[in-house]
Amino acid sequence: MQNNSNLVILNASTKVELSDKLPKIESAINIPLQELENKMDELKIYKYKKIAVICRSGRRSSIAPDMLKKNGYNVKNVPGGMKAYLAN
Repeated sequence: MQNNSNLVILNASTKVELSDKLPKIESAINIPLQELENKMDELKIYKYKKIAVICRSGRRSSIAPDMLKKNGYNVKNVPGGMKAYLAN
């Protein structure tokens, strides 16, 4: 991720999870899934980049790609969320 300027990380975790002590990906854009539809314009500058969506466990990040794809974004889910990411 650090070496790919064409990749954007979107963290769809809730505000509570984002404020928890869970480790975070510092370069990630944080937009909770519940706010994504209303804040999608904030992602316009990344429209032609690859977006990887992550959350705490992978549930919300499995929903967000459908919302973004309908609006023309190139997006993938990170299966298992931060739990799986941290396990690797």
